[in-house]
Amino acid sequence: MLRATLAAAPDFVFELDAEGRFCELHSRSYDVLYRPREAYLGSTPEAVLPTEAASVIRALIVQPGGTADAVSDQVSLPVNGYWRWFEVTACWRSEPQPGRWLLWMRDITDQKEALADHQISAIALQTQDAVLITDRERRIIRVNAAFTEITGYREDEVIGRNPSLLSSGIHDESFYQQLWRDIEQEGYWSGELCNRRKNGGLFTERAVIKAVRDGANMVTHYIASFSDITERKAAEAQMQKLAYQDPLTLLANRRLLIERLDNVRQQSRRTRQYAALLYIDLDHFKQLNDAFGHSLGDELLVQVARRMKACSRTSDSLARTGGDEFVVLVGGLPGDLGQAESAVQAYGNKLLAALRRPYDLQGQAYILSASIGATVFRGDEQPVDTLMMSADLAMYASKQAGRDQLCFFEPDMQARLQRRSQLELDLRQALAADQFELHYQARTNLHGRILGYEALLRWRHPRLGLLRPEHFLSLAESSGLIIDIGRWALRQVCEQSRIFADEAALPISINVSVRQWLAADFVDQVDAIIALTGADPTVLELEVTEALIGRDLDRSRECMAQLSELGLRFVLDDFGTGCLSLPLLHALPLDRLKIDVSLVEGLEARSSAYTIIKSIIAMARPLGLQVLAEGVETPEQVQILAALGCDQCQGYCFGEPALLAQH
Repeated sequence: MLRATLAAAPDFVFELDAEGRFCELHSRSYDVLYRPREAYLGSTPEAVLPTEAASVIRALIVQPGGTADAVSDQVSLPVNGYWRWFEVTACWRSEPQPGRWLLWMRDITDQKEALADHQISAIALQTQDAVLITDRERRIIRVNAAFTEITGYREDEVIGRNPSLLSSGIHDESFYQQLWRDIEQEGYWSGELCNRRKNGGLFTERAVIKAVRDGANMVTHYIASFSDITERKAAEAQMQKLAYQDPLTLLANRRLLIERLDNVRQQSRRTRQYAALLYIDLDHFKQLNDAFGHSLGDELLVQVARRMKACSRTSDSLARTGGDEFVVLVGGLPGDLGQAESAVQAYGNKLLAALRRPYDLQGQAYILSASIGATVFRGDEQPVDTLMMSADLAMYASKQAGRDQLCFFEPDMQARLQRRSQLELDLRQALAADQFELHYQARTNLHGRILGYEALLRWRHPRLGLLRPEHFLSLAESSGLIIDIGRWALRQVCEQSRIFADEAALPISINVSVRQWLAADFVDQVDAIIALTGADPTVLELEVTEALIGRDLDRSRECMAQLSELGLRFVLDDFGTGCLSLPLLHALPLDRLKIDVSLVEGLEARSSAYTIIKSIIAMARPLGLQVLAEGVETPEQVQILAALGCDQCQGYCFGEPALLAQH
């Protein structure tokens, strides 16, 4: 009767003898046993069961025959590939003889999991983060309100489904494989995921996924908690963008440029291809800002950036490093140095041509040029800072060479820059040290009679000797020192003109620099100096160039009109090198045209210079302008100029410039 009852029970029932060996077992389904039935008979628990389960059973039957009370505990056993929990109850039966242990093993897995579900949910769902709980098969069993708020899915829409229903497709299979490996090995995974809401929208979450294990170290649940960080990521992306992008032109900034330059260096080392770094500085940009304001200056910078993009490949890196300075990083150049430099020169010419086209600034046309310095390199032998400095030095060489061109870096540029820096330092001290002088060169008629003088600036350098303007004037202009130097020169001319006036009322001309002319208070400065020195303004002549007047025609006309009212006269210097029209010349208060020395140097009968000078003289006649040829050095040049009808000459043929005391 007992055996029939045991065999009909829904659980496992084992019979063990007093020594703890299995002597019988009962179950309606022997195929769910941990081992085949035959393996149990005659064996001890230690021989056939997992160590932990065997230890639990051995503890229950340690005192055979000691009591008839049942004692219980719990063990886990693998059944059909899954670990199941069993409640084990042991009791000693002395009848029939010999006595035996009865072990009842009831499957309590469902009850334990239900309890675990309840306990886990009670703890996990209390957080403000979104929570998703699955069973060991990764089927969703619970979610909280925050989950619904973030994803848009109600709980009844996800129960029983796999969390992959949230997948956005952004992450590939290998990503998820690594995620589950981490959970298996470490017990959890944390990181960022891009998932998809019910409405199809993407969101970024910061997630932690943990595996919950039971006493047998078997996974029973997975708990995922996450928060929506989409807005934070967008803010971070914007901050990242601001950290690496110039906000005005939307080009890369210096920080991003340096990172990209380092990458190109490494790539160049691997491919053995050349790369190039180009520094681009806009010529006279500050004058635009000073004259028209920063808003127009900013608009110009934006247009410059657009033109540079249009000239460049998508693989080129363009950056604005500050002010009116731009940098282009060009990779993938040929492996031959000559070919690489030719490619850079062609690209530079393309940039220069694009940048010198007129700009439309609120309906007003503006023209500028750029100076470009380039350094070509291969590999990563040269540090980033060295490459940046090399391109910068080459750019300054371009400016010194006349602007609107590209210069390649040369090793001696550093030494030249040091000499230039020292010269600028000396120049700043020259005024205070009274090192400047004015030398006067006579202008005469074709027979040698003196008609007036031109004041020429000289610098008596304590180490380099007497320097002509071509050695320091561009440096004075770029450094801004020309304002003070020009003011000193004008005052000297005014004071010394009184000495000339004591002998003969001969006019004296003096050159005006670009910075002086564009200064808003230039007319007031001239007026103040004349008043201070007591000079006669009618003997003063200001020499201006076509290029200077052409920078701002309206302002130039106004300035010349105001100075003419003071009594000053004007000479158009370097005529023949610019593009002033005949009507414009007629509208300006000019007394004399000076033919540029470059035309006089090449003057021979029937030469192109001859033809140009002839045309200039013919154009000046109906305008009532005197024509002066400068740089006349030979009697042959005097004869040709006389035959052409030139009025005046100036040059070494009639005397060298000299101090006032030497005249």
